[in-house]
Amino acid sequence: MKRFRRLTLIFLLALAAIGLIASVGVVMPRTVRLLGPDGAPANAWIAYYYGGYRFNLVDTISYSRPGGITRTDGDGTVRLAGKLYLHVPLDGWLRHRVILLSAPDLHVSARVQFDGAGSGDAVDVLDDGALLQLADLAGRPEERAQGLNDLYAFVRYQLMTEEPRHVTATAETVAALAQQVITEYRSLIETHARTSRGMPTIGMDYLQYQPATEREAILARIREDLAREPLWGPYLERIWSRRIAELERQIGE
Repeated sequence: MKRFRRLTLIFLLALAAIGLIASVGVVMPRTVRLLGPDGAPANAWIAYYYGGYRFNLVDTISYSRPGGITRTDGDGTVRLAGKLYLHVPLDGWLRHRVILLSAPDLHVSARVQFDGAGSGDAVDVLDDGALLQLADLAGRPEERAQGLNDLYAFVRYQLMTEEPRHVTATAETVAALAQQVITEYRSLIETHARTSRGMPTIGMDYLQYQPATEREAILARIREDLAREPLWGPYLERIWSRRIAELERQIGE
């Protein structure tokens, strides 16, 4: 009987140890180098968190842990911190997920996936995510406007909230990124106020799934909008002037 109890205790302790080991996850630190189109080191911010998927037989359920915001050094290198965490044994491992990459000198603000999915022509993901090659979008107003929207949404709805969900950031970092939104807006207006708008190319893939009549109706509305505001300057001022003024008040500019 004593031997049976001893074996049972050993078995239960082994199960507990296995369960504990299976419940501990590790995200290893990651180093990424960012280069501009000419191969020079890029000045950029990267906002990231730790994301993964829970075991579920019916549907995919994601889970996450907060990350942070870091900036490249003089060599264009950025280091994403590792993390030790607990999880349900059948859950998938967490990985670094980039919420936003923002390179102000190149006018790039975009989401990036390290598994090889870049962001259009703005970011090329190379060497399994160890190297990111960035384009210079100075002369591409549509992509800059989309990047401005992504950067603003991140700052306003991710950082300027009472409880940021995905990242933690200092007040100085939040203010710096808010100022980057304002600077990019002013630069976009100054550079492309007299540039003609064309038919949009970003986010238009959904049209191929629309019935022909609905597709033509959507395109007709876009053409009417372009006829009313043919230049980027008035269009950007209408969309952004109030948002920028609010942001300036919030950071006390």
